Amino acid sequence: MDLGNEYDLNWYRWAGNGTILISMGKSVPWDGDDAWQTRLVAFDITTGKTRFIGGREEGLVGDDVLWIDPEGQSILLAYQSTIYDYPSVFTVNLATNRQKQVVQARTDIWDWYADEQGVVRAGFGWSGDRWTMIYRPNATESFHTVVKAKQGDEDAGFDAFRIYQGSDLGYRIMNNEATGRYALYRFNFATRERGELIL
Repeated sequence: MDLGNEYDLNWYRWAGNGTILISMGKSVPWDGDDAWQTRLVAFDITTGKTRFIGGREEGLVGDDVLWIDPEGQSILLAYQSTIYDYPSVFTVNLATNRQKQVVQARTDIWDWYADEQGVVRAGFGWSGDRWTMIYRPNATESFHTVVKAKQGDEDAGFDAFRIYQGSDLGYRIMNNEATGRYALYRFNFATRERGELIL
């Protein structure tokens, strides 16, 4: 697939056995400065055709894939419906680009995260110097705030994490201030309790 001179390749990953998701990016004018804009396409291995994946209008980030169906039929994609909105999460059919909103945008929440079964379980956001994490244990319950912290606090921001279906337990990568190194810990996302050191 030729992206041309306008876009650069950000990343690519498989969606099932027959489709490759490709993130493309380019620099665009934004509020008197330059910003990086991303978009997502699906490349069909059999036909050699590409299809744009996303909304008719999007903010700067159009490649925030939260989960990929192992069969390659759908993904969870978070994006702003317009540049004035916070991102919502949509289930997107990769063959048709048909979409269904599964999580509505929430004020100050910019990043959404799903578990390995494709259930959106957490959202992160910044407002001024405050960091917030919202969380839910499953798809039928509502999100509630589990962390409010100031920038620089240990609870403010996760470097990476993973939550597992049917459990509040998962893993979190965080910077250990005592050693100055990043480490992988078990973590309870409901109680915010750090468990044993894994690596």
